[in-house]
Amino acid sequence: MVTPTKFTSLKQAYDTVGGLSKPGKMPTHGFSISAARCNTGSKLAKQEGSACYGCYALKGRYPFPNVQDAMERRFQRWKENRKKWVDAMCYIMENNKVIQETKVFRWFDSGDVQSLSMLIKIVAVAMLNPQQKYWLP
Repeated sequence: MVTPTKFTSLKQAYDTVGGLSKPGKMPTHGFSISAARCNTGSKLAKQEGSACYGCYALKGRYPFPNVQDAMERRFQRWKENRKKWVDAMCYIMENNKVIQETKVFRWFDSGDVQSLSMLIKIVAVAMLNPQQKYWLP
């Protein structure tokens, strides 16, 4: 059995998950990683006619170094902090004022679920915070 991690500040929780994204067309925050890290989408983005061809998350502001650095930081923190990740995300859901006000959260405005393990953890966050609405395209 895993003992829940007790977070005492948003900074501590953000450090654990690598921060959040702020998708411009959403009224709230999100969690994203680089579209280049999509297991399947990174290949499909090169195939004309596929759903991922011309991926919006590979152009516009997404390629800017500061955006790429933030997405890579979230990816690396996911790999490093899997045992604490759900607790950190739950703390953020419960204490981030924008998320609390909008009651909405977007998963992956860039990138995609990396594994079944990641999907299970995302579902755990959603189940532990049913007051939120989640969008996972």
